[in-house]
Amino acid sequence: MAFVKLLPPDGGDALPVADVIRRLEDEFAEVHTDPDAGQDHVAGMIAATLRFSDRVPGKQERLAWFQSVREAATHVTFGDDLSVSASCCVMPGSELFFDSPDAVDGPARPLVERAASALGYKVCVG
Repeated sequence: MAFVKLLPPDGGDALPVADVIRRLEDEFAEVHTDPDAGQDHVAGMIAATLRFSDRVPGKQERLAWFQSVREAATHVTFGDDLSVSASCCVMPGSELFFDSPDAVDGPARPLVERAASALGYKVCVG
């Protein structure tokens, strides 16, 4: 599956969640946040990681990190009028990950590019 990540500039740290939201609000007319959905998203990532074998390198560290950021995670949807929007889970110390077809190759991709610019992040396509 294709995806787009927004990464802090080389050698830089990810912005705090509140700063990401503020910069998106400065850039887009519509920004909606949902902390419950963000926390649910991280809970799903924890559940998925728990299913990995204990022999997987870094499993325990990844679980600890997810648990440490869960309470601060927020799902954010943004756009100019929400007829076309992009959304992702914003977590402390993390890149922004987009995997919807609209955000990767479709009509929301320009919004993702604008978000990268507003945040001072670089775009990584995978």
